Amino acid sequence: MGRPRRSDSQVATTERLLSAAEKHFGKHGFDAARLSDIAKDAGITRPSLLYHFESKEKLYDAVVARAFDKLLGVFQGSAVDTDTFESIVMGLTQAYIDFADEHPSVSVLVLKELTGPSTQGEHIIRTKFVPVLDWVENFLLDAGKETMRPGVPVRFVLMQVAVQVMIRSAMGDLAVPMWGEGDPTLELSRILFLKEPQS
Repeated sequence: MGRPRRSDSQVATTERLLSAAEKHFGKHGFDAARLSDIAKDAGITRPSLLYHFESKEKLYDAVVARAFDKLLGVFQGSAVDTDTFESIVMGLTQAYIDFADEHPSVSVLVLKELTGPSTQGEHIIRTKFVPVLDWVENFLLDAGKETMRPGVPVRFVLMQVAVQVMIRSAMGDLAVPMWGEGDPTLELSRILFLKEPQS
């Protein structure tokens, strides 16, 4: 016999919990975030939180898994309706910028894990971040066979773009004083990935 279907109220509570946890884990990191604070922000009690997620580790895994699943979905969706390699590169880059802008706490969370993994961090980087990176790298290598800049180290360039977008997103109000007005990330991607036009 399968598990009973979750009610709409359970799904809504789970989404509130995941959103509150994303904010707290992003702000404080895994170790310092408190389940009681997350539960309060989600409008439930700590025991109710533990009914939905039996441990802090399970909640953290769910937050990060949801974020990377959304990100992979964004990438896959942006790559479907494109017909040139340039539009693919621009679409993927813009999709990532938009995702980071909409989820700044995810950027903070991922940067914390990349620079000093928590007890869950290394596992999550290997099982969630790396597969998304693999997918984008392989997709670009396949799509750009004819028009990619020769010799471009695709994975290295992806990490350069990804990390700078995350840092800018994570800085919040300090982004403009530090990085200046405007965002040249799309142009950077074009320069790094695309062949110079033939004159």
